[in-house]
Amino acid sequence: MLHAWTVHLGYGLDTGDYSFAYIAGWADATDDPTAALRSTAERVRGVAAQVLADRTSVDQDAVEQVAERATRSLGLADAARSSADRAVGLTGPTAAQIAAANYDAQQWFLAQAAASPDWAQAVRDRGIDPSVAARLCIGWAPDTWTGLTAHLRQLGHRDATLTAASLSRVASTGRLIDTNRGRVTFPYITSDGTVAGFTARIHGAHPTNAPKYLNSGSNDLFTKGHHLHGLHNRTGSTAGVVLVEGPWDATAVTYATSGQHLGISANGTALTAEQARQIADLQLPVTVWTDPDTAGQDAATRAHEMLARAGVTDAQHVTTALADPSDYQRMFGPTATTDALDDSRPLAVAVVDQRLDDIRDHGLHRTIETVRELGSLVTSLSYQQQGEIAQHIAGRTGLQAPTVATALTEGAPHPGRPQGAATTAPTAQKPVMKHADKTVATATR
Repeated sequence: MLHAWTVHLGYGLDTGDYSFAYIAGWADATDDPTAALRSTAERVRGVAAQVLADRTSVDQDAVEQVAERATRSLGLADAARSSADRAVGLTGPTAAQIAAANYDAQQWFLAQAAASPDWAQAVRDRGIDPSVAARLCIGWAPDTWTGLTAHLRQLGHRDATLTAASLSRVASTGRLIDTNRGRVTFPYITSDGTVAGFTARIHGAHPTNAPKYLNSGSNDLFTKGHHLHGLHNRTGSTAGVVLVEGPWDATAVTYATSGQHLGISANGTALTAEQARQIADLQLPVTVWTDPDTAGQDAATRAHEMLARAGVTDAQHVTTALADPSDYQRMFGPTATTDALDDSRPLAVAVVDQRLDDIRDHGLHRTIETVRELGSLVTSLSYQQQGEIAQHIAGRTGLQAPTVATALTEGAPHPGRPQGAATTAPTAQKPVMKHADKTVATATR
């Protein structure tokens, strides 16, 4: 554009009104717009002189004119943007404006992914074909300062919208820079196709204190605990959903099963009532696959509670939980991952077993207390399921079935009585012992 303006100027044609708005937008994406304009203008002068051949009168004055006029245009553009942002700031960006910016950001992330060897390597490191990852809407935020910010500004999005959507942030210098840099991006896309927000996973060398994941902040469109990642990948062949902990885990499930099982994740939050409602609304069988650690056990317990309250009382839990789904798929491949999903048991049973494992060899009193605590976990189940759970607990603990049933009932919430408060003193019967022709029945309270 600078070349064209200079050459036209040499022939007496001034195209500055058209040229400089574009030049200003380009320069604003650099760290020092004025220096960039002057440096580029210097190079342009030499090229333009060659193009003009015998019209070599384009001299340093032209260079200064390029820099001065473009800088003035840049200032006008900044002033106009600041004025518009002040107007937007009176009421704040609307949800529609944030959604439009998120949509354009998602398209940009996908375009960057298609051209990025780093993104392709990050995906292959997870054992996933990059072409499939692209279809699953996984994008890339390159490690540049203002690439996305400049792109969205050129599309007409205001700074106030970009910051509200967490796509850009204000740097220590006071300039607006990209929030996500050098990260794999995962969109939150609603059932109607709205890009509500993003979570972005760090990749490559970053400062040691950099967070592993960055999520969009709360705004009029997005609240972290109200959205699930992965719902947009549902197809007509989807036969069930698998609740996992992170976006790479969700991707691994959908990828390994070719979409037959839909991986969805809450992305770092304990499952909320709103997220559980969305899962229930899918009206598909639900399986939970959590990490094989204490945090994963807690996540499974929380998932059982929230899903049961939302009406999903028959959720399953992956039995072969040797690793999280992403690592499992990477180590063993798609077929083994699909087989692991088929090897499941009721989530309620898994939660009960985890709790009982924690108090193994802790004595009878602690066992009964734990069974009473489990009452709140099974209260949402059907009577048949509660009966099956009671039989399972009796088999695991050695307690008699009536004792288990009493403890579970006492642990269930009742109006006017604190949860877990005993109404009777349940006993566990020890075997009858005979001594000196006398029968002594003992009971431990």
